[in-house]
Amino acid sequence: MKKAQSLRDLSKGMKVLLVEDEKRILEAYVELMSEFFEVDTATNGVEALNKIDTNNYEIIFTDINMPKMNGIELCELVKHNNPNQKVIVITAYSDKDNIIKLLELNVDKLLQKPVREDMFIYAVYDVVSAVYTQRKMENTLKFQEKALVESAKLAQMGEMLSMIAHQWRQPLTTISMVLNTVKVKIDLQKYSDNPSLLENDFIEAQEKAEESINYLSETIEDFRNFFKKDKTKKTFNIADSIRTCVGMIPLDNIEVKLDLQDHEIFSFKREFQQVIINIIANAKEQLSSIDMVKGVINITSSADDEKVIIEICDNGGGIPDYAIKPLFKPYFSTKGKNGTGLGLYMSKTIIDTHMNGLLTATNKNNGACFTIELPLKNKGNTPSNLTSFN
Repeated sequence: MKKAQSLRDLSKGMKVLLVEDEKRILEAYVELMSEFFEVDTATNGVEALNKIDTNNYEIIFTDINMPKMNGIELCELVKHNNPNQKVIVITAYSDKDNIIKLLELNVDKLLQKPVREDMFIYAVYDVVSAVYTQRKMENTLKFQEKALVESAKLAQMGEMLSMIAHQWRQPLTTISMVLNTVKVKIDLQKYSDNPSLLENDFIEAQEKAEESINYLSETIEDFRNFFKKDKTKKTFNIADSIRTCVGMIPLDNIEVKLDLQDHEIFSFKREFQQVIINIIANAKEQLSSIDMVKGVINITSSADDEKVIIEICDNGGGIPDYAIKPLFKPYFSTKGKNGTGLGLYMSKTIIDTHMNGLLTATNKNNGACFTIELPLKNKGNTPSNLTSFN
């Protein structure tokens, strides 16, 4: 039968839940459905809800008359919790009130007992086809989202390499200066009358050079760790992570004020740092582009009983009104040709999707203010540590 084969092709890998209290009927339907689906079973609505809480089912098949919780009550709870859940009701009763109630609940199909195989195939085909189409669209969206995130990471990598060059300029200049100073003195024969002075100057130059080289090594290690992929969640301190990020960004004449509380979360540390660096770098770029007395970025963290709240605010004039709504959409940028429009999209994806949090943006005190909310690992507050970076 072509319809049956087509249904098998569409339903491949789909998992369904069959809720039926009569053992004989349950076994017969499992035999029928197993040709097309991976079938899980429950004998009443309460048992079904417990299984729904811990499993994902593409379709739920349920009887109406059952002990503990009937099929209509089950459908009502299922559709309330997940309006998109596909539900097919199989019943021997044709009570008008029940049918109206089920239609009001947007049940996807009603099947009259006894159910023959040909009737079952034709009845569920449209529902399975809709699930297949939806699943295909979701997979396409996931692929597109992954591609966008990778593009954003590449763009951010370019920005980070620019930061590395900036961070290295001063220590490299220091090394060059101390070595050239000794060389010039040798050329001018400053050590002819006092050879021990050469040894002292050389030791001093060596110490300064080693200090600069250690700084270069630490900078490379920070950036190397930053670009490692997070494969598993780990417990980390929010305040320490933010301080590390601030230390990686050349601040120039911009002041970053930190008022951070020591809270721990269980999530992806490097992805969190990507977000922090992206928001701070955006604020720095905006502050550097306008004529003002002193650019300031304020970063605070606090917590309530359930979440830690991080605010990153600047005094750069704020986000244009037209940009507030589409700010986190892919390829939207207020920087014109200088922006990829992927940084904030990636940040929103990381916080909202990967870290189960919330990233929002508003204008506050003549500047942009980004707020990050993340679930706490443990409850409790500690005194804040106030720091200022110039």
